[in-house]
Amino acid sequence: MLIYTAKLKKNRIIFSIAALFLLCGIFGVFITVNPTMQTEPVSAVVEAKGIKSNEDRLDYLSQFGFIVSGEPIDEEDLKIPKTFDSSFDSYIALQNEQGFDFENYAGKKIKRYTYELNDNSNRMVSLLIYKNKVIGAEVFSSDTGELLQGLTTNNNESI
Repeated sequence: MLIYTAKLKKNRIIFSIAALFLLCGIFGVFITVNPTMQTEPVSAVVEAKGIKSNEDRLDYLSQFGFIVSGEPIDEEDLKIPKTFDSSFDSYIALQNEQGFDFENYAGKKIKRYTYELNDNSNRMVSLLIYKNKVIGAEVFSSDTGELLQGLTTNNNESI
């Protein structure tokens, strides 16, 4: 039977603990500064309030990596239905995935601003605004009108 004994000095223990905390702190700062190391997804809704002007809408879209035409190609006044039938299920699911609680605006009059994406992808993006707040958004094909994705799934590639 072999028995090993180690004599630990108080200074070495304190130094080891301090070094461990220092390394943990450096690692934490590195993860915070380097976004490629972060594992948490970016929040779907990026400051959706206070959207009063075209510039505000452009800034909002740019936070998701979308570069659009300067002015909307279409502005529409819409009224959201008071009740949703099953044809709205996938649309509401898309809005919920982005963090928008679209169903809370049933029966409300809203404004939809549609922009053409400047990436030669034949896609357009729409923002749904209620009282200066983004309540929904979608990216769709300008050729077919088919709904393609939400804002948070932007990969800046043609779909």
